[in-house]
Amino acid sequence: MSGVANTSVEEIADCMRARKRANQACSLLIGAGCSVSAGIPLANGFVSRIQKEHGAAYRRAKTKHYPDVMAELGDGYRRDLVAEAIDKAHINWAHIAIAQLMKHGYVSRVLTTNFDPLVVRACAMVGEFPAVYDFAASQNFHPEYLPEKAVFYLHGQRDGFILLHTEEDVRRHSANLAPLFREAGQGRMWLVAGYSGENDPVFTHLEAVEHFRYNLTWARYEDEDPPPHLTQKLLKPGKGTLYLRGYDADRLFVELAQRLDCFPPDFISAPFQHLRNTLDRVGPFQLPHKAGPLDIVQEARKRIDHAETVVRSAADATRDRVLQAILRADYADAVRDVTDGAIAEDAELRGLMATAHFMLGVNAQQRGESATGKEFERAISTAIEQYQRCLALKPDKHEAWNNWGNALADQAKTTGGDDARTLFDVAGQKYAEAIAIKPDDHEAWYNWGIALFHQAKATGGDDARTLFDMAGQKYAKAIAIKPDFHEAWYNWGNALFHQARATGGDDARTLFDVAGQKYAKAIAIKPDKHEAWYNWGNALADQAKATGGDDARTLFDVAGQKFAEAIAIKPDFHEAWYNWGVALSDQAKATGGDDARTLFDVAGQKYAEAIAIKPDKHEAWNNWGNALAEQAKATGGDDARTLFDVAGQKYAEAIAIKPDKHEAWNNWGNALFHQAKATGGDDARTLFGLAAQKYAEAIAIKPNCHEAWNNWGFAFLYLANITSGTEAAQNLAETDARYRRALSLTPNAPNTLYNLACLHSLRRNESACRMWLTRCLAIPHPNAKRLLSSDSDFDSLRDTPWFQGLLAAL
Repeated sequence: MSGVANTSVEEIADCMRARKRANQACSLLIGAGCSVSAGIPLANGFVSRIQKEHGAAYRRAKTKHYPDVMAELGDGYRRDLVAEAIDKAHINWAHIAIAQLMKHGYVSRVLTTNFDPLVVRACAMVGEFPAVYDFAASQNFHPEYLPEKAVFYLHGQRDGFILLHTEEDVRRHSANLAPLFREAGQGRMWLVAGYSGENDPVFTHLEAVEHFRYNLTWARYEDEDPPPHLTQKLLKPGKGTLYLRGYDADRLFVELAQRLDCFPPDFISAPFQHLRNTLDRVGPFQLPHKAGPLDIVQEARKRIDHAETVVRSAADATRDRVLQAILRADYADAVRDVTDGAIAEDAELRGLMATAHFMLGVNAQQRGESATGKEFERAISTAIEQYQRCLALKPDKHEAWNNWGNALADQAKTTGGDDARTLFDVAGQKYAEAIAIKPDDHEAWYNWGIALFHQAKATGGDDARTLFDMAGQKYAKAIAIKPDFHEAWYNWGNALFHQARATGGDDARTLFDVAGQKYAKAIAIKPDKHEAWYNWGNALADQAKATGGDDARTLFDVAGQKFAEAIAIKPDFHEAWYNWGVALSDQAKATGGDDARTLFDVAGQKYAEAIAIKPDKHEAWNNWGNALAEQAKATGGDDARTLFDVAGQKYAEAIAIKPDKHEAWNNWGNALFHQAKATGGDDARTLFGLAAQKYAEAIAIKPNCHEAWNNWGFAFLYLANITSGTEAAQNLAETDARYRRALSLTPNAPNTLYNLACLHSLRRNESACRMWLTRCLAIPHPNAKRLLSSDSDFDSLRDTPWFQGLLAAL
């Protein structure tokens, strides 16, 4: 996006090193996104819980957003709700990595909007004990007393006396935070992660900074452009702000810690030394005993030393080095200088080496290699070889069978063709081997389902339907073992959704319905899974199109509700806004009348929202143009002309972003064509001419675009109807040439056959008209009876016996 400076984890790490050398470590601002992988719900998850357990309070809330819903609960209920979620949580790797960064001097201030104690607990785990301040309970702030490292709870903490939930509480409290933000920003770089900044007064303290001398980096887990509130208020040129996309909190902080050589923590990489360091903080104690005093701390040290000796005597130095390199994500170092001879009889090391090579392949893909990139192919092939050798030494290692399947499936996804089908089949055999050893390996069942799903999408036809069904069976097995496996429920829904699309007919409607049931299961387990809400909306919209009638209208409405739920969780979800617009457009087409005009208008509003988030989304511009053109056709009068003009502007925007978008050129031609029909007079001739130019542009991009050739012919046919003499004859000749080109591309296109019949009727060529019309009705044409009964193009032949016979036979 223009004006937004993007950055990388590598650059953030470089800046952290530089500030550490200057004795000014980083300030972090973290939010709920840093705790979600620990099992603590996001705001919408708490809202869903309140809706379920405190329905009256939920209904009273003026909006269904977290602050307003929380405001309707008693303080005690709020505390219980938060406490229960936090007490079930585990320490996740984002907080462990933050603790490591703090321990090694890269972070000195952590400001959190969360209530949970995860960052403090993680610090204690690694032997770091920063000062902790609860700003909700006390606003006394004396920066001169602050130690080098500190954690600040901005809205209170789980066991504090005050927890700030409501909009009014947070707004009133915000002024107290200004001195803290000034101190945290003095000479320090800022890193913001897991925090949305939407409708939160805390955000205003960052917005108020004129320029960040050492930069502020805003990290978001979506691999998308930043939302409007960031681009308009913070990520502006000259403000010293940077943007990192596509990183969740765990991945971001672990990668930072890896790059800064402070990962993994000692309790993983050196557990015995970690225990010794823990004992170093405990004073000696002589336990009185008849046989003499006993130093219990020293005795514990002896036991640690003995255990380490036993383990190290059985350990392999190479294995330990490889493991530590993998934990640092230095996969190249993991495989460096490891020869086949050194690992010939070590199944565990073979497994580690296979993992390292597999990740080298994954990293090659992420660097943007082509699907057939040599580095990717070499890494995956080596990984597969190592899994094979590992299993030759230890045939019952189910993890290796599972990972071998994953490697083959990844290889298949980048291969294509018959080779891909073979690789997917062999991947399935590996998952089956893993399951034969460990029947309750839900991950293997799930991964097998994922592989079958991708195989189905790559296959098509009847085989795809079978494969989608088989994928569902594997997801069902995974869920039978682990009923709360929301990813399996979600992907089962996806398999049914795609199976429905590939099936059609009554069976498709049933499959769409069952897909919705699976999405509902996923959401019941993880209410903030916006992807499930979104795909449920897509499934309902497709089901509506396949259903028709009053049921379709209901399904379209419910689809809209699902899109709205997805957007409530992720307001910058441009795909949900866009598909909601598509669903409304389809609903409008199926509805007709005044309701259709309203629906097209609302669809345009959704497209506008998508474009506000992602201005270069050419699909939204194009479909917005389509909605306006349809709205114009349904409106008539002067308003229609205005709507057609605005539709043209939208098509122009789509083409400015993607000049080779032949669909937009063709659709623009259609809009001008219908505008000409509605206008009449000399203006109509001009508009038909402009429509022809747009069709010509579409064909210049895609010469085999049957629709544009057909539409171009239609435009000339209408020009023939409003001209006379030589000019009309020339227009009819141009019509004939374009229809015949369209027919050469799609020989059985009923519309083109029908139009050729119309053309030859106007030319008074009765035999040719009869031939084309007979061919058209043999297809048949979906609207033949209505058209033949009223189309003035056939007036000269309407009373002939053969024409009357064709009409009677319909």
